[in-house]
Order: sequence, then structure tokens, then C-alpha cells
Amino acid sequence: YRLGERTGVDMLVEMATRRCDAPVILLTGQSDHEIDLAAMQAGAADYIEKERLDSVVLERSIRYSLQKKMAAISLEAKVRERTRELEQEVQERRRVEEALKEADRRKDEFLATLAHELRNPLAPIRNALEIMRISAAKPDVVERARSLMERQVGQMVRLITDLLDVSRITRKKLHLQIERLQLKEAIESALEVASPAMEAAGLKLEQQIPDEPIWIEGDRVRVAQVFSNLLNNAAKYTERGGTVSVRVKREAG
Repeated sequence: YRLGERTGVDMLVEMATRRCDAPVILLTGQSDHEIDLAAMQAGAADYIEKERLDSVVLERSIRYSLQKKMAAISLEAKVRERTRELEQEVQERRRVEEALKEADRRKDEFLATLAHELRNPLAPIRNALEIMRISAAKPDVVERARSLMERQVGQMVRLITDLLDVSRITRKKLHLQIERLQLKEAIESALEVASPAMEAAGLKLEQQIPDEPIWIEGDRVRVAQVFSNLLNNAAKYTERGGTVSVRVKREAG
């Protein structure tokens, strides 16, 4: 305890400021509770009075101090390990939260697109019903209107099936029914969807579609969706009274 002008407690305080954490046993000839308490508060591992000092007491004090130090080291290691685990858990939680947010965003985007697509077949179906009403005496006209309705209802069924299969939303996937189909059929289906918008905008529609069959491999509904979206955009952004042209031609393969 006595170190000239300074005391062992002063040394412990100085060690703490220098971040020296070696175990220290304070030896003193004074039996003073306040010194004992001050030494422990300053970081002493143990406190021995000279009157009680012998080899057994000293060995026990050293052993106790080392065990206390090893326990502190072990605790610090466990704290660091647990801190790393907590950081990993936080990172994983953030990753899951971001994934959920992304899945929710895709779901909203998916549903908004489907809602838009579901409206598209309604106008040609409504027009076909009106044609059937006013042309009841013309079987060929009624048959064309019926075929139109059949195609558009089939497209709506596919879209509603997509809507019901929510699992595709989070996987960002749609099931494609690939088949061999005539390109003309997909374009005509798209024209049926877009025609009401064209008429409402006062637009003229020019078509150059060859009679010869052009076969492609694809999803009938999806291909028609692509063309109908292009045509609807054309109707939306073409000035009133303008012309929208649809031309189909074969090049090479």
C-alpha cells in the first residue's frame, strides 16, 4: 500500500487510466476497512494484511486472483461471442425484413398489373354482346362475336388463375403455357382488346397482316398481352384523330 509519495490505490487508479488490467494484490500493514474498500473499488484482485501473511495465505490469494482474472477473461470472451451472435441475428433479421418488403412490393406490383390486365378484355366482351343483340338475325356476325367473347373470357380465366396463385407473386414467376400458335391469332386478340380505346380516342387503325400463317412458339395469353399493352399505349399517347399502324412481316427465320 505504501509506495513513497503515492499509494497502492493511486497505482491502481493509474493502471486503470492506462488500461492495464493485470491482477493486483494489495499488501498493507494497516487493518483499515476504508483502505480495503478503496482498493477493491480501484480494481485490486485481493487485499492482504501483513500480520496475516504467510505462504498459505499468499498462495491462496494468488490462486484466487488468477481464477478471478481467468473468469473475467472467460466472461469477456462469452460477451464478445454473444455480441457477434446478436449482430448476426440483427443482420439476419434485417435481411428477412428487406426480403419481406421486397416480396410485398412485388406483390403490389403484380396485383396492380393483373388488375389492369383484367379490365382489358371487358370492353371487347361488352361490344360483342351489343353486336349479338343488334345482329341476332345474322348468324355469321353472331358467331364472330361469340368467338371473340370466347377468346377474351379464356384470357380472363388465365389472369384470374394467376391472381389466385399467390405463391408466384413472392417467387416473381408466372407459369407459361408454351404452345405452337399463329402470330395472327395473338395480334387479333390484342386488337380486340385495344379497339375500344382506339375508337374512344378517335384514332384510325391500319393493319397489314399477311394471310399466310406465321407460326411461333409461345404463351398465347402472354403474347397477346404484350401486343395489347403496346396498342393501348399507342392509343393513349397518339393525338386524337391520328393513326396507329400494325404491320406484320416475316424476315429470314
